[in-house]
Amino acid sequence: MANSNINRKDHFISQFLLKKFSIDSDRKSGLIFCYNSKTKNCREKSISKHIANGDEFYLGKNKLTKKPDKLVDEVYKEIEKPNHSPLVIKKVLEQNGSLSLSFKEESILATLIAHQYTRTKKYRMLINKFLTYLILNKFISKDELGDKSKINKVIVENEFNISSNDIEKCLVTNTSILRGIKSHEMFIAIQIAENIVQKIYKKNLHTIIAPKDHYFIISDHPVHVIGQEENLLNENKILNLRNFDQYSFIMPISPKKAIVFGDNYKQYGQITDPKWATALTIWINSLSVNNHDSEFYSHKKTFYEDYEKYLITPRILESYNNYV
Repeated sequence: MANSNINRKDHFISQFLLKKFSIDSDRKSGLIFCYNSKTKNCREKSISKHIANGDEFYLGKNKLTKKPDKLVDEVYKEIEKPNHSPLVIKKVLEQNGSLSLSFKEESILATLIAHQYTRTKKYRMLINKFLTYLILNKFISKDELGDKSKINKVIVENEFNISSNDIEKCLVTNTSILRGIKSHEMFIAIQIAENIVQKIYKKNLHTIIAPKDHYFIISDHPVHVIGQEENLLNENKILNLRNFDQYSFIMPISPKKAIVFGDNYKQYGQITDPKWATALTIWINSLSVNNHDSEFYSHKKTFYEDYEKYLITPRILESYNNYV
């Protein structure tokens, strides 16, 4: 029998982060505008009840007791403690000049970015496709999915240098889902995040400030990972750890500010130049619209009216060449 104390709804985006984008300026309402990009419908929804969550998303079977258990929930609860990530995000939002953070605080941000990148529904599906491809091509067997060292070598470190294109070209991975591996997906997501935290931390942390009359949105896959050799409107899906230096990690943390771990700008700097910041704000919003799973969110009901004519255009892309 399942543990009656286990909550059915699990958020895969931290609620404290979503609340920075809530409708009321005091962020107390717990409501946000939810956009479906296919229908372009916009609805007001409750963050706690209806946004970026899934039924028993972290529920798996405990290896020892064989009973239902929230296998990775404690990892995310630790990150989301009030004196942990929420406190550091608050500090970043309150600073108007160059960032002033301790090494620990910067490490907390890198940890938040790494885990927020790998904990989403979209990333879990990517892991499933990756495992399907590996098993189908005999790079690993289903019995080896419990072998942590094997998983680390083949999947986390991507020993065989498998690309997103390899997976997308495989008909089976695009038409089927590998069943019975939910627990493995969760642990792999944790392993990948833990593997890249230090690599993210070593990059230059800086912020982008949305200029007057502009604002950031956030999607249900909120961390954008961009490689220098890729189309700037298509995110990298499978990280190549051998060339990790090429990646920038970007996440909006409020309608007015986004944090970046990358080597494109000086450490602790804040990009405020109106022309440059406008171009980058539009680009990051384009990433949110172009690479979300099913929804994106805003504090405003007029996002399409405000931004549709600007999103994903070659003219805007030209403005980013000096940055990425």
